[in-house]
Amino acid sequence: MAPGAPTLGFRDVLRIVPMRRLWYAQIVSLLGDFVALFAILATASFEFRASAAEITWISICYMLPTAVLGPICGVFVDRWPVKRTLIASDLIRAALSVGLLFATTTAHFYPILLGIGLLSTLFAPAQGVAIRSLVPAQGLLTANALMQQVFFLMRIAGPGLAGLLVSHFGARFCYAADTFSFLASAALIAPLAIVRPPAQAKEEHGAATGIERVWLEMRSGFRFILHHATILFVVAALGAATFAIGCFAPLIAVYVRDILHRETGLFATASALIGGGLLVGATLVRPLAARLPAARFVFAGQGLLLAAVLLLGLTNSAALTLLACTLTGFAVACVMIPSQALLQASSVKA
Repeated sequence: MAPGAPTLGFRDVLRIVPMRRLWYAQIVSLLGDFVALFAILATASFEFRASAAEITWISICYMLPTAVLGPICGVFVDRWPVKRTLIASDLIRAALSVGLLFATTTAHFYPILLGIGLLSTLFAPAQGVAIRSLVPAQGLLTANALMQQVFFLMRIAGPGLAGLLVSHFGARFCYAADTFSFLASAALIAPLAIVRPPAQAKEEHGAATGIERVWLEMRSGFRFILHHATILFVVAALGAATFAIGCFAPLIAVYVRDILHRETGLFATASALIGGGLLVGATLVRPLAARLPAARFVFAGQGLLLAAVLLLGLTNSAALTLLACTLTGFAVACVMIPSQALLQASSVKA
């Protein structure tokens, strides 16, 4: 972004028609995802009576591809057609979601979530490339905040909606909704004309091919991160925030069932408040991050995450549990939005 260039607002970014379609695709696919994930956790916890270890395995299967392959997936996605990667990820995830309809034990969820997590790990960097190609540099922060706010809004709406759907139509209805949401996302992305920004790696490693080229690109990426202290810190903080939200939210189901001795209703409220904290954080961070150093928000977010976890560990009160969930969501927003905007801006400069 050029010094002094004004940051585009939400309306300005959404006037970019391809960006708006990508935003709509994010809305429908994430709503389906959160509805299905809540249905899985509610079914495993309150119907299958899954143990904390089994619920943890649900989280591990969903988050493991991101934790292990997330740092290198971008290297591969940068070599693939962006639109085809996005559409293929949606279609394969739709097919995997059909398998949820036939799950009769907690273990049946593991391979399906592992596959969906892997495809989501490929989808995310491809979506980042699409955003960089569709939005000017001065709109990247706003576009990133828009995408994150969709995540937050769906996290709020998902548990409440899923609770109603599970009670009236059953969990399988939620799984079917997830399948159709991926199909709708693919249909929205299909008409987009995504032109990949010029890749520096292709100039630097043009003579290399195959695995050698992938290795050279990965080495260049790791070298860039290791030689930029701010970027290294942000990448580590982003990983910690992703891990925290990925593990914290599912285990709330077991906490509500075994510690608070409550049922699905409180679990839905707690999950929605995590999303509420995320939404409030995104709304407050976006305008401030345009004027203040991103590292300040990252440090604040890490401190709030620590406070939320300590609060949850020191109480068995439902009210304080809901407060801890809200703080967790707010803290994650303070870490994720400035971190992702900084990484995207660095990619554009590189």
